[in-house]
Amino acid sequence: MRSLGYLAVVCLGAATTAQASNPALQELFFSACAGATGALAARCGETPDGLGNLSGDSESSLNPSQILSGNVSGIEAAQAKAQAARERASNGESADLNLGPFSLLLNARYSDEERRRDPGMDRERGYELSQRALELGFDYRVSDRVVWGGIFSYEKGKLDFAGERPGVNFTPASRAGRTDRDGLGLAVFAAYAFESGAYLDFTAGYDWDDLTIERRSVFQETTRNVSQTDSLTRGSTDGRQWWTSLNGGMNWSAGANGYGIYGGATYTRSRIDGYDETDLSNSGLAMSFASVARSSLTGRVGLRGQRAVSTAQGVLIPQARVEYEREFDGEADSTGAAYLLDTNRNQLTLRGDSAKGGRVNLGLGLLAVLPNGWMPFIDAEMLVGESNRDRYRIALGLRKEL
Repeated sequence: MRSLGYLAVVCLGAATTAQASNPALQELFFSACAGATGALAARCGETPDGLGNLSGDSESSLNPSQILSGNVSGIEAAQAKAQAARERASNGESADLNLGPFSLLLNARYSDEERRRDPGMDRERGYELSQRALELGFDYRVSDRVVWGGIFSYEKGKLDFAGERPGVNFTPASRAGRTDRDGLGLAVFAAYAFESGAYLDFTAGYDWDDLTIERRSVFQETTRNVSQTDSLTRGSTDGRQWWTSLNGGMNWSAGANGYGIYGGATYTRSRIDGYDETDLSNSGLAMSFASVARSSLTGRVGLRGQRAVSTAQGVLIPQARVEYEREFDGEADSTGAAYLLDTNRNQLTLRGDSAKGGRVNLGLGLLAVLPNGWMPFIDAEMLVGESNRDRYRIALGLRKEL
């Protein structure tokens, strides 16, 4: 009987183009209904013969892949901080005032990213991500060749998951949930300049996150005759990531113009602790999740140029850069999920998508060197060359040489 019910699910799913069915989720629900209690048992009772047969749309909607993208926000923040450290080193060389060994930094960053995924092919969901950060730091120039510093950051991120497509008697929420992130981070930075104009810089950081992960899903039995049940579940957990970035390059000048070539790599490892959801809609569909980790290794090569323009108030230094960035490893590790009201705690294994590939970043900046060592700046960057992903970053900052 169960196999015939599942055949009906597949056939009905093939008759609609709304979503691809999810056999692994359907198999989990079959098993969960054998030991379901409470509101979960009520959901199972709405299906034919109580076996747990779901529509193809519901299989897709109930797939709890949101957990796999839970640490995307932290990794994006770490990569943005690594970029800021590279630009900090560049700005320091562009405006070496020799006023003293110390400089103080106050930065504000904003980033916006959209990633589109095909629910029929990709395991993870598409999303829109926005992040804001405030940073306070210092640099200490040990000598003409060596500088090191530290930075403290406070960040807030919001990741909205793309909603399901409508189907037969199936009306999903406009978004499939969200992840909210509050993070604190510490990073250290060191750079060495050679006589030839070459340089090396190294940055390492550690972040602590508070995360709230929300899922909005739809339960629908296979005949689509019983009204759908809208589910809202939410869980809170902790996350952390550590990251390192190593870069090198060569700078040279020709009068008021400056040029440079650079390259480097950033590695990030992020982990989210396991947690249990709260069932805010009494749907019975709340789940328990194991911990999940994600790693990212990106490399880059780029060219930069700038020009010093003297004014009555100080020196303006417009800057431009173009870089090729390639991701060699960006896949979430496997994790497990189980329904809280399933007495047998049958497990669903969730596997992430591979995120390898190359793209181009275009950047523009403006640094002002004002009297008494004040240096405000603005920097903007846009990602191009990736059809399923858009990303924009902007940073405003103030540096004071002491």
